[in-house]
Amino acid sequence: YMIEEGNYKAFTAHEVVTLDDDLTNKEYYNRFAEKGYDALMDGVGYRAPSVVCQAALQDVKADEGCVNILDVGIGTGKLSALFRQELREHATITGVDVSSAMLNEASVAKVADRLELLDISCDQLPFSNDEFDLTASCAVFEFMPDLTHAFNEMARVTRPGGLVVLAIEAQGSPVPVGSHEDVHDQPQSPIVKRHRMPTSWFPEGKTLNIYYHSSAAVQTAMTDAGIELLQKKNFVAYQDGGENYIYRLYVGRKISPT
Repeated sequence: YMIEEGNYKAFTAHEVVTLDDDLTNKEYYNRFAEKGYDALMDGVGYRAPSVVCQAALQDVKADEGCVNILDVGIGTGKLSALFRQELREHATITGVDVSSAMLNEASVAKVADRLELLDISCDQLPFSNDEFDLTASCAVFEFMPDLTHAFNEMARVTRPGGLVVLAIEAQGSPVPVGSHEDVHDQPQSPIVKRHRMPTSWFPEGKTLNIYYHSSAAVQTAMTDAGIELLQKKNFVAYQDGGENYIYRLYVGRKISPT
């Protein structure tokens, strides 16, 4: 699995093994926070939080009372800041993240009422069943080889009838600027790309695995968790190096018990 600096090689999930130079998600995002996450993402026109917020607020209104929101992978708080801006005192926002450095940034930004350090891929969320009206997430599940636990936990803590709104980078992303954003899935899911990280970030040399889940795999994980898919669409999340990074928006509703 040796790769050249600045390039990547794609594998199916069963081909990937953990190497000594593989980064954990915690290590990656702690360093990303140190390097100035918000400035870097603003510099490439990152708009996934805006797309998720707009999709969620089509169904969630501030005048309907206080909305209890869970931001999964809150990071520095870019998505929660939009919810706070739109809903103001009509929202109670809880954020969870695997990176303590990211949570420190979110704490300084004062966009959430509660922050928890945990790994959604394997930890149980420290919340009651049916606690949240809305569960939302941007660019988190690309770092997980399996979606089952995380989706089951999100569904558990979302109330029946509540929304689950996710933005996940699509298979086939990125594409050259000017290409159509309707990228196509591969038969395998996930497809894994092992990225060599810049030596300016990790002088010792590190790689990061990105897991590109097919639309069918995401929909299956939602259905198995008891979430009905209401809407799905592709969009350009940001542009960098002459390429468009294509994310897929999923809007679902937790199925009410019969």
